[in-house]
Amino acid sequence: MTFIIGIAGGSGSGKTTLAQAMVNRRGKNNAALIPNDCYYKDQSHLSYSERTLVNYDHPDALDNELLIYHLTELRKGKLVELPIYDFTTHTRRKETKHITPKKVIIVDGILILADENIRKLLDMKIFVDVDADIRFIRRLQRDIAYRDRTAESVIIQYLNTVRPMHQKFVEPSKKFADFIVSGEDDVESTLDMFASLTDDFGEKLRFLNNTDYLTSHWSADR
Repeated sequence: MTFIIGIAGGSGSGKTTLAQAMVNRRGKNNAALIPNDCYYKDQSHLSYSERTLVNYDHPDALDNELLIYHLTELRKGKLVELPIYDFTTHTRRKETKHITPKKVIIVDGILILADENIRKLLDMKIFVDVDADIRFIRRLQRDIAYRDRTAESVIIQYLNTVRPMHQKFVEPSKKFADFIVSGEDDVESTLDMFASLTDDFGEKLRFLNNTDYLTSHWSADR
């Protein structure tokens, strides 16, 4: 049986750090990470200047139908081809990544709890909550270091789309979470908290206590 965990939260909240830590603790033979960021729609039909104007923080920018199909296929025990998105060009690459069925599938993304059809596939829903100023600093550092962005472009995008879309879609989706955790706590403590649960989720979450995984801080989403 496949157990699917969804981890949401604002950009820079630390949700990907938590998701990767869960995979590492369980082991890659038993768990797989599906980033919702991989499912951004291909914008190669637009000029580069036009691509930069797309609102990537709106649900319409994501190919959630493909994500839902992939999660359904993985639950059936079938292999899927994970798309690879190039954030520097705003296009999908031709190559894909093989994802084989695992006991645990972890999906992370800012908007996964905002989509009812995705929520229906999740056995557990987690929201990582962090103050806006911390999230912005993390996003600024990440986009400059890893996405070939300038500080000015990051600030403009944050004001024009990231902040308003967070307020419209991401923050309201918090109400659908089974658990809300702080993105400023260290990951080990958060994982140990899940592993020690004694309610209905406890039995399902014992996988989090299999191996040691130590990390002393949260980092920006990668």
